[in-house]
Amino acid sequence: MMAKHKKPALEIILTTAPLGREVRPGQLHPLGRLHGVGSSVVNALSSEMIVQVRRDSAWHEMRFSRGWSARS
Repeated sequence: MMAKHKKPALEIILTTAPLGREVRPGQLHPLGRLHGVGSSVVNALSSEMIVQVRRDSAWHEMRFSRGWSARS
């Protein structure tokens, strides 16, 4: 769970596209700023997306439909 959003991290990652980050003078930053957008775009364009994650020897599954978590 992400305390700030009160939702699972996987749900945040797959339902929101990153908008980039603040760039300060002299700071190195990746070009394009689209890193990590792929999965949220696939989710948004899919009629159904099922994600399985293994963490701490346990499997977790979340279902998404047209960009939204099925639990929403």
